[in-house]
Amino acid sequence: MNFASASAAFVIPHWTPDFRQTQHHLEATLNGIFQQTDPNWRIVLIDDASPDPEARAYLQQLERQYPDRVHILYKETNEGAGAARNLGIHWVQRQDSPLILFNDADDLSYPRRLEVVRRVFVEQPTTGVVYSTFRVIDQDGQELSLAEMTGSVAEVIEAHRQHPPQGDNAWIAIGTETGYINHTSSTAVRTDLAVQFPFPPERVSEDSHTWFRYSAGGGPFVYVNEPLSAYRNTRDKAGSKSRLREGGKRGFYATKARVDAEGFRAAVRLALTHKKIRPEQTDDLLVKFYLRLGQTLAREEEVELASEQYRAALAISPELTAQWVSERGVAGQTWTIGRK
Repeated sequence: MNFASASAAFVIPHWTPDFRQTQHHLEATLNGIFQQTDPNWRIVLIDDASPDPEARAYLQQLERQYPDRVHILYKETNEGAGAARNLGIHWVQRQDSPLILFNDADDLSYPRRLEVVRRVFVEQPTTGVVYSTFRVIDQDGQELSLAEMTGSVAEVIEAHRQHPPQGDNAWIAIGTETGYINHTSSTAVRTDLAVQFPFPPERVSEDSHTWFRYSAGGGPFVYVNEPLSAYRNTRDKAGSKSRLREGGKRGFYATKARVDAEGFRAAVRLALTHKKIRPEQTDDLLVKFYLRLGQTLAREEEVELASEQYRAALAISPELTAQWVSERGVAGQTWTIGRK
């Protein structure tokens, strides 16, 4: 693959019910890409059947204004960001572009993002995924402190400050030690890998599901300890749009738990197929995964969901569960309630 000279593609899923409310975020997203220090890029933006006709009018004008830079795809039915990204990935494949940078429509790419990412792929051509740390901002673009972030987002930033997973089997550390680690708008991937492992038909945690499979079935993960993007996180910890669409905070995290588990189990199957793990490791990995997921859910104060993960681990192996809890010194409300 010619990572050095080939055009890279920013893949942006987009949906809005009221374009006047979201236009300034989209424009900030586009401006961040137009300011890239590496000029060899294109944008494919996939509108996921936005109901507001003003959105389509704006996007049509954008494509006319920048025909060599911006390509718009319009979906007839709304299926979520993952399905939209899949459509964009296949468009990128047809352009023979070997490199994709994911960017959600309200997040920011900083000017050096493509430059740094391309350098990694050129210097380490077997790389499957490059991800970086990122800044967390509110709806007005103001940076949030760790205490102001939702628990699961703060968990990612904390993991970046310690030992973010890298290498061939990054999915194991992500699933059993750190939890979710690479936000979508900080993730870049080889196009062939993205085609091989599409996003699942889910509206929550579809990215986490996909990263597990990228790692278990593809090349190494490489971490860049430089904020190359910014992620918008509402200050209202119960009120993000994706949570509201899933029936509130409880519904959102129940879906997340299910999809994360399906993704990790898919990664286990892939790793067994590729002989990256041995069959006798399976139960140990699954126990550690469920208990680690329980910790994330407990941090979001979803205690009953956290306890469900404990019970899932027990169902696999009471002995391994007890051993893991003892070795890690895990204690507190998650496991106390889980034992009731």
